[in-house]
Amino acid sequence: MSALHKGGTLKPPSPGLEHVDVINDDLNDITEQELEQQEVQNLLTTPEPINDVQLQLIGYKRKKDVKGKKRS
Repeated sequence: MSALHKGGTLKPPSPGLEHVDVINDDLNDITEQELEQQEVQNLLTTPEPINDVQLQLIGYKRKKDVKGKKRS
């Protein structure tokens, strides 16, 4: 985080600013982790309609078995 002097030369960054960058990066990481955890929690607690292919196949198989039994 260097800044320009009026003459166009770079002046060294203030020693405390490096720590600010590190802290900001850490806070961003924490915020991202919290958002990911919230998303996972929402997925775990939000009921969704059952559109599972296996359940659909089980229903299909049962119908097929019932039709097969009627013919025998």
